[in-house]
Amino acid sequence: MRCEFPIMAVRDPFAAVRRDFERQMQNKAHRSAMPLTIQESENGVEIAFDIPGVPEDKIEIVIHEGCLQVSGERAVNIPEGASVVFNNRPAGSFQRSLKLDDSIDPDSVDAVLNNGVLTVTMKRRPELQPRKVAIRPAT
Repeated sequence: MRCEFPIMAVRDPFAAVRRDFERQMQNKAHRSAMPLTIQESENGVEIAFDIPGVPEDKIEIVIHEGCLQVSGERAVNIPEGASVVFNNRPAGSFQRSLKLDDSIDPDSVDAVLNNGVLTVTMKRRPELQPRKVAIRPAT
């Protein structure tokens, strides 16, 4: 909130620092518009993307030439007559691409959106999964 008639004009010694911090935070928010966590196991890989506020119909997942690409669009609705005072939430289209390991089976990809977290699960190719070898007695 801004005072129209300040009682005393005071120079804010931290104004430049505050502006620089806000600019960096906004740039960081746009760069990391889709933070993720990657977990790997013997059977495959699970990737969790944070994309709160994005409905399923605005998300697209494509696997092409060994690359997983997640893209979508986040809208920020501002009611008529309202004005934005500060916005640190990234809006607009976003995209994240990840190179997949050759051991991943592209036909095994599954995706679930739950509470703003998109979880993409991929299994390893069956022929590349670890298997136990039975030991037989000598004859």
